[in-house]
Amino acid sequence: MDLLYNIPMKKNVANRAFFRLSAIILVFMIFLGVSPVYAAASYSLDKAMPNGGFVSIGGYDSYSRAYDAFLSSDEPDCVIRDFAGKIIAMKSGLAIAKGTYTLTFNNAYEGSISGYITKDSVCVYLSTDSSKKVTVSISGLRASASAENFTLIPSAQMYPKATGSLAGDYQLDYYANVGGKLVHYISVYSSSGYTNFYGLTLDKAPDFMLGSTRYYSLNGYDYYESIQDAIGEKKIIGTYYPYYKYLSFRTKTAYTPSELNSYIAYKNSSVNTGYTCVYLGLGASFIDSQNTYGANAMLEIAFANVESGYGKSYIARYKNNIFSVNAVDSSAASSADTYSTATDAIRQHAKYTLSRGYFDAYFYVDSSLAASYYNVSDRASGWVNNYSGDSRYFGTCLGNKALGINVKYASDPWHGEKIAAMAYQLDEYLGGKDYGAYTLGVTNKMTYAFSQPSAASFKLYKYTTRDPKRSAGNLSYGPSGFNILILGETGDYYKIQSDIPVNAEGRGCNSWDYNYETSIAYVLKSDVDIIRLSPNTPLTPPSEPDPPSTEEPEDPPENPLDPEVPPEEPPLDPEEPTEPTEPVTPPESGDDPQEEVPAIPSGDYAPYKIDSDNGRITNIADGTDIEEFTAKFTDYSVSVKSGETLITKGYVATAMTVILQKEGEEAMSFTAVVKGDANADGRVTSTDVVLTMRYIVELDKPGAESALACDVNGDGKYTSTDVVLMRRYIVGLEESL
Repeated sequence: MDLLYNIPMKKNVANRAFFRLSAIILVFMIFLGVSPVYAAASYSLDKAMPNGGFVSIGGYDSYSRAYDAFLSSDEPDCVIRDFAGKIIAMKSGLAIAKGTYTLTFNNAYEGSISGYITKDSVCVYLSTDSSKKVTVSISGLRASASAENFTLIPSAQMYPKATGSLAGDYQLDYYANVGGKLVHYISVYSSSGYTNFYGLTLDKAPDFMLGSTRYYSLNGYDYYESIQDAIGEKKIIGTYYPYYKYLSFRTKTAYTPSELNSYIAYKNSSVNTGYTCVYLGLGASFIDSQNTYGANAMLEIAFANVESGYGKSYIARYKNNIFSVNAVDSSAASSADTYSTATDAIRQHAKYTLSRGYFDAYFYVDSSLAASYYNVSDRASGWVNNYSGDSRYFGTCLGNKALGINVKYASDPWHGEKIAAMAYQLDEYLGGKDYGAYTLGVTNKMTYAFSQPSAASFKLYKYTTRDPKRSAGNLSYGPSGFNILILGETGDYYKIQSDIPVNAEGRGCNSWDYNYETSIAYVLKSDVDIIRLSPNTPLTPPSEPDPPSTEEPEDPPENPLDPEVPPEEPPLDPEEPTEPTEPVTPPESGDDPQEEVPAIPSGDYAPYKIDSDNGRITNIADGTDIEEFTAKFTDYSVSVKSGETLITKGYVATAMTVILQKEGEEAMSFTAVVKGDANADGRVTSTDVVLTMRYIVELDKPGAESALACDVNGDGKYTSTDVVLMRRYIVGLEESL
């Protein structure tokens, strides 16, 4: 309407025609239910409705004004739409990747890195900025691109809020416990205009996952009960890393060639039976490449199964290309590399593509050695960029779009998970000999792999995504999250399997071969978080220091030469009879009750549990005030000590000593146990959760009282169930422990 009033009022035929046309358009807009204000607005602020419609909030002549209003709006279903009705910004929802394959994302330390995902990938929407750049999350990756590259669906029009024809049409992917297995249900956009799912069985389900609950995760290991909690990183339910997704390729399978062949034959006879798998019977070739070039044979078979449809795809049959090397999305069949045999494809993938490509970390050069020491002459296939590493290196595991091979190998954001699920299936079919065989960790900061368990030793390589020569001056920091394969420990260092080949002299080298025995490195324990602990790894939990003694020190012996000290009385003659003592007669009823101390009963006591046999008071709640606690024992005067220090204010904490007195005489002392207070500070926090998890995986050993504090559900042991209860309590999902 404002536009009409601002037009100059000139009486001519053109103006009359314009007004006549404007009136017709206005009537037509009103008939369609469109607010007349949008006739002048380039952008509209609307409320998204569950049935797919929108209710107008206001119109704006510029995106900046609409964006300011959007940011200040408290409406959770608020969206910004352009004149064509396309959603540009929204409070929450999903984002569907359109015709682009490339998204860019920034690493705070390493700068801009290009990533790519397939068309129609369903992402979690995070935000739109003032320049119309949309930030999304998918497969562990935070990526940004123009709003033109996405179709945005607001949460009001998604499951479970959507109604009518939209009910169930748009859903985000989720995780679930299905029959004791961890299944990732991945959402895919359909050309028909809705999302559907396929499921990947990744691992055994963790204890904290209930069978009837959907769980959401942005990174694939931290799980939440709502996508909003996942985005805000609050109310975490549990953390669990799927084993094969984080297992390094620098491992060896326990299966023999004949066992691997039995699985290949099984799939050959049960999948796409019109063709024959091109690597049927080649289990020995996979093992040979593993032992020579350092690429786990079982993982490589799973890799080939995913990439070649169990060895039966077109490029597998006609080019022996079973790993889709150089099979780009736009021209897979024509651009894919050709190999003389499937055995050659297996060898070259392990040797060139992985070992000297995706696993080629940026390693350091010993300046005392000639450059030729680090170079090799074999360049028949693939390449070696001297000792500068490879831009595709993001770790040696399958990973996701932020870690491992999946970052650069394929546009499919779930490529790593698909191979991990295939490996889990393969291992389960053959009897589970590989599952859990190795201890796995991830870096928690930028760190180095050393040649010896000492920071003064030679640095083999840096866990980074860029050549350290090109980030000179920035070597003290860098990305975290790189996978670590832990073999043992030495002092403050973990002994690890090196990502790069290491020779007998303990130096990284550009050898095409990978020697498992010499390719050993060390990394600081403090720079690594253990994510899966194997009983095969000889790690010793750090011992707890002995608690300070509470016994009074003995009096020093008296000096017999001191004239002021009388000599000791001589001992009694054993043959000399002593005077008999009168028997002690217990007081009769009515005698002075102060002569006896009433016993403390076991069981419930105001309202704590008294364990007289073991000298403990249990069932003490988090945040129990000391003054309120002591007031419960009406028959006694009570003092609470931490070591030798008397505590009169604050909270009762695990391992504090509670002393009950009667008329100034000590009656009995107990040790306090506060539910969930594993670190003995009187409050239940995330620190207690972490400590309990370390106890579970035997990285630390709890004292007796700490062990009892961790057992919050009272089943006699501390497990992941107790961790879940503690986490739920911390975030307010449980009122008490």
